[in-house]
Amino acid sequence: MDPNGAAVSHEMNDLASIELVVTTEDLDKAIALLLKFRWETLYQDALHAFILERDRRKLGSPARTIVLAKQRVDELPPDVGAALRGG
Repeated sequence: MDPNGAAVSHEMNDLASIELVVTTEDLDKAIALLLKFRWETLYQDALHAFILERDRRKLGSPARTIVLAKQRVDELPPDVGAALRGG
């Protein structure tokens, strides 16, 4: 993540990846929105990453960045992307 809070791209096993730093509230919004879509086929990786991070936080662990392939982030519905950006 850059100093201004933007997502940062990295090369990970030859695939571009994105690090997301998301508040718990925005993570909950993104999860609720994704559950309205055909997440089990289209967004399974992202949804699992979001739920795992949310559940870690509920157990008292500090927030961590969520790393996803850039392609997966780009494929998310626009309203989910907006929620992850705090919208």
